[in-house]
Amino acid sequence: FPVTICWFDAIEEYFLRDNNFQIDEYELNSIIYLENAPKYSERKRRNIKKFHGSINLEHPKALPEFYKCLSQVLEARYNVQPTHTLENLIYLFDSFSENISLVSARINDMIVAGAVIFKSGRTWNTQYLASNSIGREFGALDAVIDSIITEAKGQSIKMLIYRDWE
Repeated sequence: FPVTICWFDAIEEYFLRDNNFQIDEYELNSIIYLENAPKYSERKRRNIKKFHGSINLEHPKALPEFYKCLSQVLEARYNVQPTHTLENLIYLFDSFSENISLVSARINDMIVAGAVIFKSGRTWNTQYLASNSIGREFGALDAVIDSIITEAKGQSIKMLIYRDWE
């Protein structure tokens, strides 16, 4: 499996390189400290209101549908595929069901936006965020993120790490 490492200083990077690990890329992530979460813009508030009550904590059986949406979005925007294969994600969901969630927004029973969340202690990481063209038109990802933040606050989670939330 691909390994994602978030390091905070050069010591870990030195250790990895010294032990013949190859660093393929660096990613910039954003962190929301949930105790001091920023206020939403008016646009985000309107988008969240559109989906009020229709955001779902999905059963892992919905993973293939979300994965199809995710793959299409990544291919169209970045010409890449997800780091994990669908089989990898199914294995992770099966093996660590308490630590991984799928949250989605649906329109006409079709997933239009969603997130796979990896949960570790008091930190949650949105490993994958995706919104197809319909989801973007309606701001569905805003509602998905708001749902995740609300759930995380209810469970006393301290930080939400995310990428590419528009």
